[in-house]
Amino acid sequence: MNHTPPPEEPNDPLLLRAEALVPAARASAKPARESALAKFEFLRQFIGKPEDEAWWEIVFTIAAVYIAAARLNNLGVGEVREALLMGAVTERLLEMNANALTAFDDCKAFFGRNFDALTERGHEERFIASDSIGLWVAWNMMDRAPETEQEASFMRGLGVAITHGFFGWWG
Repeated sequence: MNHTPPPEEPNDPLLLRAEALVPAARASAKPARESALAKFEFLRQFIGKPEDEAWWEIVFTIAAVYIAAARLNNLGVGEVREALLMGAVTERLLEMNANALTAFDDCKAFFGRNFDALTERGHEERFIASDSIGLWVAWNMMDRAPETEQEASFMRGLGVAITHGFFGWWG
């Protein structure tokens, strides 16, 4: 008896979602930046210039893709299928930026360290994931951890938006 999973169909709903993940995350980046700039005046010094927009798009996209990828890993679709789906995501990331995989790996490691540290400290459970991903974005935008209440509010709000927007990506 053959236990090899069947080849994925081009109209596989998860493969279609994998193909759409990076474009959807990128499309969410601009409105998220505009909303953050409107709400948090201090951000103008970090992401207020037009040349900052490309960096924001990359960082936001990587964070959103990471949240979706971490969730996929927990869904138990099987190693072969997960590798196929993440292969499609990887292709789209590399089309966006040649260094996207390095940034993704950085996000993954940063998230893991902070998730564990926040868990050990008894951080409010419902914010562990969102604060971990929000901190990665904030750190990449400000080149440091948030230091003020406003900066922490930005970090949490952005983390919550990314987590809520992309945790359920796979359906």
